[in-house]
Amino acid sequence: MKNPSIATLASHSALQILWGAKRKNIPSFLVVPQERVFMYERFELGHNNIIVNSFKDILNDEIQNKLLQENSILIPHGTLVGTLTSDEIINELKIPVFGNKKVLLLEKEAELHKRWLDESGVRTPMVFNNIDDVDRLVMVKFTGAKGGQGYFASNSSKEIKEKVKQMGPEAEKNLWIQEFIRGVPMYFHFFKHLDGKNKLTGIDIRYESDANAFGRIPAIIQYPLKLRPGFTVVGNIPVVVRESLLQKIFRIADNIVEASKKLAPPGLIGPYCVETIITPNLEIVVIEISARIVAGTTAWIPTSPYAEFSYGKSVAVGELIAEEILNAYKNDSLEKIVS
Repeated sequence: MKNPSIATLASHSALQILWGAKRKNIPSFLVVPQERVFMYERFELGHNNIIVNSFKDILNDEIQNKLLQENSILIPHGTLVGTLTSDEIINELKIPVFGNKKVLLLEKEAELHKRWLDESGVRTPMVFNNIDDVDRLVMVKFTGAKGGQGYFASNSSKEIKEKVKQMGPEAEKNLWIQEFIRGVPMYFHFFKHLDGKNKLTGIDIRYESDANAFGRIPAIIQYPLKLRPGFTVVGNIPVVVRESLLQKIFRIADNIVEASKKLAPPGLIGPYCVETIITPNLEIVVIEISARIVAGTTAWIPTSPYAEFSYGKSVAVGELIAEEILNAYKNDSLEKIVS
């Protein structure tokens, strides 16, 4: 590949990816539905638009051939993982993808995700494989990068069955029931470099629809109204963590990387996120892993204190992706960071 360009879907963290490409003077292409073009044109990111009817059109031969001609490397994010099936990601997507496509399946497929967590040896919530076994408060989740959409808390097997049935067979396939862990959610962003370094680039917390508003409603009002919070992510907030917790998260992240090498060789490449609950006794419980850039990294543009500490300069994840591609191109090793 000569003179690589960067491509991505017009959603999730596209602004940061395009910004990173611009900072490093790499041509960029945005696969964008017509109704979203005006929004991205409000920003001076210097990208080229490839108009589609839907994100699934990324699989069309015409679109793929165009991006192949432009020497594009597709940067995956949550919308790609949530839109395409596993088979489409592995077998139908012909554009070189930044990172390891097989690791995306460890995130996307519920059973593979559980296995990844188990192989990592990290503490995780108890998982209920059978709805009838639920005997406590649980979080009912669905793998596949939906940004918390459809998640709900319940302690009733009957209610869980009813809600999941209403959502259809796809929800049942990707159902994931975890014990509800008391504590605060915290999301740690890492970048696994080609040279083997595994660096912390930032931390965020998520602003989740009405779940974050429930504290303003007295319990005496909540109970008779039978209010249930939603957990759809609507925004991200940058955060710094108690410094003594960093040694714990570094060990966890290193274990996750090593497990990914066993389950999906050569393992994680590029950005990923360790999604956790910090308990009152300062234990870190891993609830999920995102195997690509997460939207919360954008909260730290142009940098986070952890990126400053890790790299000795102001840099954000979108720019790190562009840098990694440029370095691999200059060293004739692009095949080691794409799949």
